[in-house]
Amino acid sequence: MNLEDFRGKRILIIGDVMVDEYKKGIVERISPEAPVPVVSIEETFHRIGGAGNVANNIKALGGIPILVGVIGYDYYGDLILELMEEEGLDKTGIIREKGRKTTVKTRIVAHNQQVVRVDIEDAYEIKKDTENKILDHVFSFKDRIDGIVFEDYDKGCLTSNLISKTISKFKDKTITVDPKFRNFFSFQGISLFKPNLREMEKVLGKELNNEKSILDAGFSLQKNINSPVLVTMGSKGMALFYSGKHKLFPSMAREVYDVSGAGDTVIATATLALTAGFPIEEAVYVSNIAAGIEVGKFGVATVTLEELKKEYDNKKGRH
Repeated sequence: MNLEDFRGKRILIIGDVMVDEYKKGIVERISPEAPVPVVSIEETFHRIGGAGNVANNIKALGGIPILVGVIGYDYYGDLILELMEEEGLDKTGIIREKGRKTTVKTRIVAHNQQVVRVDIEDAYEIKKDTENKILDHVFSFKDRIDGIVFEDYDKGCLTSNLISKTISKFKDKTITVDPKFRNFFSFQGISLFKPNLREMEKVLGKELNNEKSILDAGFSLQKNINSPVLVTMGSKGMALFYSGKHKLFPSMAREVYDVSGAGDTVIATATLALTAGFPIEEAVYVSNIAAGIEVGKFGVATVTLEELKKEYDNKKGRH
């Protein structure tokens, strides 16, 4: 097991691509129109979000990401392609669909605190023609990748047909999933399924507010989808369920500055670790370390292989 083996692993990331827009400023007064702060914007910047952030995490960790997703014919669609070019990401898997809005999450930040988020999106399923274009592109990589990440934000890119055909075609590869609600039970017999606690609660329709309820839900889900399950629980850490066993991983965050994007870091790191031959418990342990680094950074951030190696080496012999 060596983190250096992350280098050169080719990972397909299929899912909802979006723009993360940040508008940072200061608050000096309350609006006379309503009891809300007036934020004077001093800086605006953009990053590729959603599946794009997973791709950036794969790249930062030494892997080779191949991003596949859908955008519109609009300003933000153009912006995603520009950002991908700047990041050195392959754009050939990005399909444009007429009439569709590119998903944008705009975060208004004042004094390093998020004040409000504004979303622009079309969340209906992609058209059949778009789905076929994605499948053709994905299948062209049959013998040229090491793993696949499905990154689902319920924005319509991932359809049940696309999911089932891709899993069937690549069943000999590492396949991991960061799920949302619409396709939650569409993933069967994969390498790792990573919901967060809130998603589990919403899908199951009940609160998971103690260890017994979390363990019962985790084992039930693992059996239902015939796959290892990793539940991320924020400050409570993570819970892994596989082969009828479970293991709890306490949070490794020294300081929580911003939790945005932590799940993307977890799924990217775990996927690379699994493709590099790490046993599943060690793969999750490494991804937990990466999440602890990521939440200490502002906004949706990435973790480099060098940062991860340093922290991993520091903790050797202590777990």
